[in-house]
Amino acid sequence: MSRCLFLVSLALVLLACLQQASSEEKLNTFMHACSGGDEDLLRNLLKEDPGFAQAATDEGETGLHLVAISGKSGIARALLHAGANPNARTTF
Repeated sequence: MSRCLFLVSLALVLLACLQQASSEEKLNTFMHACSGGDEDLLRNLLKEDPGFAQAATDEGETGLHLVAISGKSGIARALLHAGANPNARTTF
């Protein structure tokens, strides 16, 4: 019985790791869409997870920061409409 519990626990831990990796991959894709100006991809990712609008890197850089650098006003509007914080600050 304890071996079964161990295997179930291990499976749940592995599943959680896979889900976390998938979320990090999607966040990276989102940030690349912001910096690269891929408006269609960005809108699809925001539909899938509106929380991306407020996501930030470890340095506090948001998608809106990246868009400001690239100058893509359509993406900036989409992020603001999705709830991005226009007053967010980086840590550097």
